[in-house]
Amino acid sequence: MQPKAVSPPDALAPVDTRVRFSLRGVFIVIAAIGAWLAAVAPWFREWTGEQRLAFSLVCGSTALGAISTTVFRSVLRIRAERRAGVVRFRLSQTITRFALFFGVGTGLFTLALSTVLAFMQAIYPQTRAHGGAWIWNMLAYQNGASLALAGLGVWWKTTHLEFCDDGILCGFVIQPWSNVRGYRWGGDPHRLILQWRRWGVVTVRVNASDKPAIEQYLKMRLAANSRPQS
Repeated sequence: MQPKAVSPPDALAPVDTRVRFSLRGVFIVIAAIGAWLAAVAPWFREWTGEQRLAFSLVCGSTALGAISTTVFRSVLRIRAERRAGVVRFRLSQTITRFALFFGVGTGLFTLALSTVLAFMQAIYPQTRAHGGAWIWNMLAYQNGASLALAGLGVWWKTTHLEFCDDGILCGFVIQPWSNVRGYRWGGDPHRLILQWRRWGVVTVRVNASDKPAIEQYLKMRLAANSRPQS
């Protein structure tokens, strides 16, 4: 029986991996914000106007950090997508599951920390004395940025590698094919180890059905790297 022929790289079907904010994800974020507001509402109603203002400023700083980081990272991702060209393969790194749990844990911890900062500003007036409120708001802004990074990492699965025509895309960063020194297969036949000039090695999982096409694609790219530049 003849082995199944592998399609040439130029004939590979493009993979649509562009970052999108799904409607389901938006509903999850809205539901989480609503649950958080419902939890803090009993305390908020009992506070004075000054306490409410202090609490709101910390929450606003957190939201500003999250929104600005999300916008900035989205711009970086869109630019990287345009530079990378057509996506041919999308592979998950061996640390993907750990990174997912780490991202969720980081996001929950950061949200809890921001809530504690806001409550401390509202309950303890001494934290607002002598310009201390600015320090707390700066910490809240940093917490918001960390929360956005953790959320985007989980939402966009930034631990995946995407083999594109003009480079390898990982999250918000694109590495040109010239930075790939070589590759080899690990003890697990479905584990591909890429050798980088700067990153050392990166290990990804490969489906058995995609292995021949991916190997042919990598051989073509590495052969192009070895050609003398005109």
